This record gives sequence, structure tokens and C-alpha cells, in this order.
Amino acid sequence: MSVTTCPLQMIHTQFLPRVITFEPIGLPDRDRKEYMKMLSVAKLIASIVRHGCKSLLASEYSMFDPIVLDNSCQIRGFHIMLYAQGLNEEARRLSVVADKVLDTVQKETNKPHVPSVSITLGDMLKVFSSGELEATEEMIFSLQSHFLTAPKTFRMNADGSDVEEFNFDKAKSLYSKGIDAELLRATVDFCQKKLSEDSISFIQSQAALLQESSTPDKAHILEGLSFVEQLLPKRKSAKLERSSSSILYNFTAILLRIRDVGGLICLQKHARAKGEAPFGSVYQIVAASNPSGFCIKSLPTDQTSALASDSPIFVLEGFVPDAVKSKEDLQDLIESTPADEMLLANAALAPQFSSKDIEGTKLDTDTRAKAHVLDFREKGKALGCGFPPRHFTIVHAHTASVDELRRARVL
Repeated sequence: MSVTTCPLQMIHTQFLPRVITFEPIGLPDRDRKEYMKMLSVAKLIASIVRHGCKSLLASEYSMFDPIVLDNSCQIRGFHIMLYAQGLNEEARRLSVVADKVLDTVQKETNKPHVPSVSITLGDMLKVFSSGELEATEEMIFSLQSHFLTAPKTFRMNADGSDVEEFNFDKAKSLYSKGIDAELLRATVDFCQKKLSEDSISFIQSQAALLQESSTPDKAHILEGLSFVEQLLPKRKSAKLERSSSSILYNFTAILLRIRDVGGLICLQKHARAKGEAPFGSVYQIVAASNPSGFCIKSLPTDQTSALASDSPIFVLEGFVPDAVKSKEDLQDLIESTPADEMLLANAALAPQFSSKDIEGTKLDTDTRAKAHVLDFREKGKALGCGFPPRHFTIVHAHTASVDELRRARVL
């Protein structure tokens, strides 16, 4: 885990797009209104910390699956899988401080008078918390992810597919009802942009840790991850750009790192209709002498049953052929072809840079990298990874705890 930390009174700089300062101007009604606005921002920051830490301590890892609009859900899923359990002690400490800040905000809100001197949000948070408490980079990343996940709602398209949206009304209700709507929207955009940038830095640093002896052509993977595109977000109202790396290359690095750290993955049938029963199987990723450097091995039923409830599992949700009706059918489908090729082919079939594909990107100028993607794309088409699916067709990646998967009856 990183030793780089951020003091509590600076945490707001990781969420807010601008400096917030209360400047009294000598007009009591106006000063009180402005001070209340600043208190609502302090409540927003403290609530983000408290809710995120609560989900960490409850092993609710699926609550760290943010809307970022960069097609890198797999990176955030791997991040929480890697660090979730190691953040518990930090989450307990931060929760205490967040509760103290929220309590003080409430007391300040009920006071009839406001400060007669200017005060910054950072100073306010420091005073309200009675001191400093530092948060690691991993915690900041996780809290931003939770902030962009908890207010999600879903609506159904005409074709029956689900579309996830950030619900601003739900966010205000959850975090701070008095928060300015424009500031909240700017905060969401700011966190999305920052998460997209930090996701790339994270996966690049993780790829550098891949074991040389069991990773065929590690240099090629690192080179592929150097192709980064700055892209406009899909949501028209968002003004900030997103950063995106090739899905095939970052997904390759993720699977190989899960192999190296001994993590588990779950291949889960994605429910096409509301009420449809999901099911899935747990697999280990192990080293192999094939070109990909890995293969997957089904975890025996008794070992799956013995998994600790707070164990994080990297979940790949996918559409399956209509003939796949059970967990056993799914296992037969997965084992019918080399699973490493199927997984990587799925990544190749997706647009490589958010909503943009190979053409016109940096990857397009590298003959070897482009050929690598196109080769796996052809394998995916031959396997039937697509719509309608003839093989497992990945539509989403995230991490969930064993307890969450059991409650959802996936396991």
C-alpha cells in the first residue's frame, strides 16, 4: 500500500474543483447564507468519507463501481479487489473523524451567529476534526469511487438494456441536502476526471510489478499501456475530458496481476431481465506456458463454500447463449475453449479507448500493437463473443465480496 498521504484538511482538494472560502461582508443575512453554504460543503466532504468508510467496513465492495464514462470499470474493480481489506483500519479512524465533523457542522448550523473573520474550507475541516488525520492514496481513490457509485440509479432502454446514471437528487439527499447544485455537478465532473487519470497511473504501476518469469513479453504490455488518449465524455453536460488506455492491454495486465497476487475471479451470467436469476462460478488464475501467460482453473465447490465472507472477488458479468441455464452449463461453456483467449478476445472486441476505437489513436500508429488487438478481435468473432452471444460475452467488470455474491445468489 502507498505511504503517500493526504492530510484531512486537504481531502477536499481531492473532490472539489475550486477553493471554497467564507468571506464575511458585514451583512448578517447574507453572511449567514454564505456560511451555511460553506457548512454544506463541509458536510458533503465528511459524508463522502463516512459513507465510503462504512461500505468498506461492511465489505460492500460492489459500492465502489463508479460512473466515470471512460470504459475502465475493470481498473476500478481491480483496485478495490487489491486494497479493500487492507483499508479497514484506516476506514475506522476516518469514520470517527468524519462523524466528529458532521456533529460539529450540525452544531454550527444551529448557532444564531456566524464567524466575523474569513475562513477556508480546509481550516474549517481541521478545526472541526480537532487535528489532522491522513488518508492514503488508495483510500482517496476508493472514496472517490464510492462517491460516484452510491447515488447511481438505473433506467431501462427501449431494447431492454439497463443504463446507469448519476442521480443528483439522490446524491444531495445522501450527502448534503443544502449543497449548491452547480458545485455538486462540478464536483462529480472533477472526481470523474481525476479517477480516469489515476486509473491509468494505477494500472501502469501495477503492470510494472508483473512477474518477469511468467509474463510473456512484459515489455510489450507496458508499451501497450503507454498509449493513452484524452477523450471527451459521453455525457454532453460534462465539460471535462477523460483519460483512457487500451482495454485489451489494461485488461491483460489486470488478469496477470490477479494471477500474481493469488486473487479470484467470478464469471457471472448477466441478467437480461429484471428478476432473472444470476449464477456464476469462481476461478483461480494460474500461470501457464501459453502465449498469454495464464489460464483459469475452477475453484472446487468445497473451497468456494469455505471462502471468508469479506473476501473480494473480481467479477466479470457476461451475456451467455440461451442454452446456458445453470452454473454447470456455464462451466461447460467456459471450458469448451481456451479461457485466456476468450477473456482477452472480449477485451479486444470493445472500443479500445472509451467511446473511441483504434482508428486515429496512438495505438493505430504502432503496427505490432494494432495487429495484436485485431488478432484477438478475430478470435473473439470466431468464438462468438458478441450479440447475440454464442460464447461468454463480457458486459461489465467490478468487484464484490463473497457475502454480496452469496446474498445475490450468484454463488
